[in-house]
Amino acid sequence: MKVITMAVPCRTRLFEPATPLQPRRITGGLSATRIGAQTALAAFRREHLPLYTRFAATVCGNTTAGGRLARRALEELEARWPAALRSPSPSAYAWEVLTDLVTPHRTEAVRVLYDNLKVSEADALVLRHRLGCSPATAGNAMGLSPGAFELLRRAALVKATPH
Repeated sequence: MKVITMAVPCRTRLFEPATPLQPRRITGGLSATRIGAQTALAAFRREHLPLYTRFAATVCGNTTAGGRLARRALEELEARWPAALRSPSPSAYAWEVLTDLVTPHRTEAVRVLYDNLKVSEADALVLRHRLGCSPATAGNAMGLSPGAFELLRRAALVKATPH
């Protein structure tokens, strides 16, 4: 039988006080916290750009303009990313940035929908019924749970349906 010995560090005191976590400095003067925020933003952009582009193109009636507006919204979000991360829902924060940019570019038919419903209700109808998004996908885009999205969509349908 072979015996393996190895050096094991030992503590001199039984309970050493824990040191508080501090963002460590990385080369180039960026902290680990900042790098984490940049990584989160890059992932957010990758995940949301396709749907943001489809939504903006649908609402403004032009694929090229929709893509431009979606990219612009995400660029604007980058400048506000620390505030978005501090908000209750970064997705909801980002969705508001997108809808604020798209609003002046809505087609006439889309304006009628938005004039008769709350913005979030109209957004829900566009996402679900025009783009065919699942409640989970649409809710994620708007910063809502699938259940909350469904409640919003159903309320919009009740308001939009003539009695």
